[in-house]
Amino acid sequence: MKKLTLLTFMFALLTVPLLYGQTNSFTSGNETGQTSLQSIELSNPMFNVQSNNSEYQSSIVSTISHNSTNAFTNGLTCAVGEDIGTLRAFDLAGDFGIIEDFEVYSVEFATFYFSGVGPNTVTVNVYSTPTGTFPGGTLTLQGTNTINVTSADDFVLQSVPVTAIIPAGETMIYEYYIFGDGVSNPGILGNTNPQTGLTYVIAPFCAVPDPVDLGGAFSAVMNVIGEELPPPVDSSFCS
Repeated sequence: MKKLTLLTFMFALLTVPLLYGQTNSFTSGNETGQTSLQSIELSNPMFNVQSNNSEYQSSIVSTISHNSTNAFTNGLTCAVGEDIGTLRAFDLAGDFGIIEDFEVYSVEFATFYFSGVGPNTVTVNVYSTPTGTFPGGTLTLQGTNTINVTSADDFVLQSVPVTAIIPAGETMIYEYYIFGDGVSNPGILGNTNPQTGLTYVIAPFCAVPDPVDLGGAFSAVMNVIGEELPPPVDSSFCS
């Protein structure tokens, strides 16, 4: 598995000192001369961000997440005007005890504009894949949706409806992909707190055309809301 390497240098973004703190840069190891991904510490972080999924407040509905907190303290970006996406893999049976089919209702994520105002198109995808194969293996698209975001949505935990069913025993992959508009620089919001699963990133302009994990150095805030479905009824009892 290819990993991004965290460079040890840190520097201040002097042009906008009120918004940004230290910056960690990542490079893909076997590529040179490319713009690197940057995890930028925000000087105006947000903590205790609450979910907007009030319509799903039910004892049988679960929030599936690898995040230990929804805090927004860092933003991940590639380059002005370019695409960037992030993915997480959820072993539903192994990590969350979900052994039946899982129905997805919505997904959550957040963005932050380092420059420009947008709008930018964001596509959210929910896939299933055989457990233990990601980031290789075959992804089967189970649900998708598209919204537009702007700088007015900075720090907003977006809740996007998605209809999908993950078959029992398979791993769920959640992706959101921000399409560049050529002028703005929206970033993926997250933090550097502990996480129970890796964050993967795609950024073609930064020499990362396929999912690569960040080695635990950045935790994108990505939540999936849904519920485990009842087990199939054994029709033999009715005969």
